[in-house]
Amino acid sequence: MPYTPDELKNLSWYQKLIDEDEQKYLQNKALLEMQANFSGSVDNPDVLIRNQEGTVLLFEDPYTNDLPEDPSTLSIHPLVVNKLKDDENTLNDVLDRDFEEL
Repeated sequence: MPYTPDELKNLSWYQKLIDEDEQKYLQNKALLEMQANFSGSVDNPDVLIRNQEGTVLLFEDPYTNDLPEDPSTLSIHPLVVNKLKDDENTLNDVLDRDFEEL
């Protein structure tokens, strides 16, 4: 019969297993950040930590399950939008403004 969440909190072997997983997670994050620092990609704000397939890797705090706002999660997107056509001649080309009888 499986353990309840309350029972798992009291089992030392399970708590050790959770702690080992959290430590491996944090070590992997530290290793990837160190590789980014070494390669110089950390200085480029457009480059995030990615795996070999190109997927962006974001690491949350395993203790609070929050995503920290630090350089490893910072992504910069340009907010410049191309100007839409807004002059009368262009609008008249797109919209048929002539009224016709049915």
